[in-house]
Amino acid sequence: MAEGVPASQGGVPVPVEDYAYDGEGNRTASHLSAMYNSNGHNQLLEDDSYSYAYDAKGNRISRTAIRL
Repeated sequence: MAEGVPASQGGVPVPVEDYAYDGEGNRTASHLSAMYNSNGHNQLLEDDSYSYAYDAKGNRISRTAIRL
């Protein structure tokens, strides 16, 4: 897992952000979401909160909340 460098802004600590990536450079996990799923075009399809859809040109056309 890659780790961010602690920093401060105006004397206030900025939270450290942690991310994990697959061999293609797609984010697979973070401190905010335990799961990211991508397709063969390296487009994010799903995370812990939303699913995403794309048109034929690769533009994201929707973000739908996942109901658990």
